[in-house]
Amino acid sequence: MSASLGRTSRLLLLAVELLIALAIIVVMVLSLWNLLVEVEAASAQLSSGNAAAAHVTILSMVDLVIIMLLAADLMRTIVISVREGYISIRSIVEVAMIVIVREMVASSITQQQINPVTIMELALAFLAVAAAYVITGMFRGGEEAHQGCPQAP
Repeated sequence: MSASLGRTSRLLLLAVELLIALAIIVVMVLSLWNLLVEVEAASAQLSSGNAAAAHVTILSMVDLVIIMLLAADLMRTIVISVREGYISIRSIVEVAMIVIVREMVASSITQQQINPVTIMELALAFLAVAAAYVITGMFRGGEEAHQGCPQAP
């Protein structure tokens, strides 16, 4: 009975992880499509001589690339967790660092004048998450040292 329950829970976990992976793939495809539209818009703006609008469009493209990198890193984390039977804390911390950098870029896109307090808050958050990344590397020995974690059958 318990073996059947364990197998059912593993299958349910796998199904949920696959749904999350599918959602990430959809986000990546839509972001790539949006990026292609932005590239076309930026080239049209540059050819018409509207450099200010092209600048904003290029920053928006950088934001989309960061979103795709974030989605790819999440996908990597899910693939590793399915294959290895554990979730890497360092990968989650990496995603947090990417999110903070993305927020820095997004705030520079959306605001006419950058708020120095917001940038300082984001910089401090990034330093805290970077410290967490270093600490997890010291105590876990990196991605390779997961011997104590439960393994997938």
